[in-house]
Amino acid sequence: MLFGAHVSIQGGLAEAVQRALGIGCETLQIFTKSQRQWAARPLAEGDIRAFRSACEENGLSKTIVHASYLINLAAPDSSILKKSRAALVDEVQRAHALGIPYVVVHSGSHRGEGAAKGIARLCESVSLVLEQTSDCAGTMILLENSAGQGSTLCGDLHELGEAVDGLAGEKRIGVCLDTCHLFAAGYDFRTERNYDDLQGLLVSLGILKKVQVLHFNDSANPLGSRVDKHEAIGSGAIGETAFRYWIADQQWLETPAVVETPGGIENYRREMELFKDMRSTG
Repeated sequence: MLFGAHVSIQGGLAEAVQRALGIGCETLQIFTKSQRQWAARPLAEGDIRAFRSACEENGLSKTIVHASYLINLAAPDSSILKKSRAALVDEVQRAHALGIPYVVVHSGSHRGEGAAKGIARLCESVSLVLEQTSDCAGTMILLENSAGQGSTLCGDLHELGEAVDGLAGEKRIGVCLDTCHLFAAGYDFRTERNYDDLQGLLVSLGILKKVQVLHFNDSANPLGSRVDKHEAIGSGAIGETAFRYWIADQQWLETPAVVETPGGIENYRREMELFKDMRSTG
């Protein structure tokens, strides 16, 4: 397993790489633009070259972009849907220019229309984005599971399985699993048996083979709360032990696992050390 963190691009994209390396990261996740704005300036050629060089020099090949929080690929509002599709096209193109293989995007919200319509619209949106970024063959779109709050899709893993099945013909589609979201949605993996049961469910739904990235986050709220609030590893309701099961599982040997926890850069450093210790002790 490759451990990393979501780091700031303040000071430049290449600076994000140095920031990640400075706290012991083996991979990193970034926003390539403001996550709360639709529009963004094009990436400068110098920034692209500097980022790609920094990653290549340090062996960081499985890097990740997190797409804007504004994107809703299941939106019933035609204006929002159009903006969301265009924004994801831009995210994929930016990631591809930077040599980043994964773009993680939230699965979206049906806004009261029901999961079936939402999943159908989500699949249509992703297919259109893939078609419009056919020249970005090295970059995948990863659908992220949600905590199941409100009308958001894919808190229920059966919904995520339906989305994966609906996009079965697309080679550039994968999944990002977030541990806080899983737990908040009611999936317990705090014992070895529960972890194994969860993995079995992921297999049965056709999700496991699609997982490309893990988000390692503790949960500030209890099991089944449906509240998406991350906590520092070991300080939340999930606890440290549960992450050992993921780390010890050899199927995740080459999988990036990224933290998005509160506490700043020093907490990230602590978490990198903690995970590496878990990996070394088995």
